[in-house]
Amino acid sequence: MEVGATGGDLPYWRLKEAVRHAELRLGGQAQTAQALEGRATALLGWNVTGLLLLGAAVANGTHRVPAVIAAALLAGAAGCCVSALVTRNFEGVAGYAPYDLLYDAAGDTKASEYEVLASIAKGYQKTIESNVDAIGRFKQALTRAMFLMSLSPACGLLALFSHRIARGVA
Repeated sequence: MEVGATGGDLPYWRLKEAVRHAELRLGGQAQTAQALEGRATALLGWNVTGLLLLGAAVANGTHRVPAVIAAALLAGAAGCCVSALVTRNFEGVAGYAPYDLLYDAAGDTKASEYEVLASIAKGYQKTIESNVDAIGRFKQALTRAMFLMSLSPACGLLALFSHRIARGVA
């Protein structure tokens, strides 16, 4: 029965698998980053459209206070989207520059295959951890943007009805 690598071969097999899985993880993180950037861009587009419409309502004098309140929330949401896009800091993707594989930090070319793979795995681990943090911050900014965007119409309507009630018009 085939049992795969054992004994002295097992650490080398594990190292190759660690590098392979790190490359898979980094690929998944790159896809997640692209999806988040797409969502942020789409939300930004909707917020800008809403701001233009509400700006027209303010300029026409139609329900100025509710429009300003709703626009302020949309502006905050747009700001969150812009902040997420501008400050995104995804470390990288799988793969190393050829020079990095040809020479180690000291310019040595005598490292074993195992040592080179271990160095690659350690570098990937640092990149994965950094990407996890960056994706988390990006998600938080988008969550804030969606929250503000969702509040905008509700707060605008509340202001409209409050204004009507205060004026005695139901």
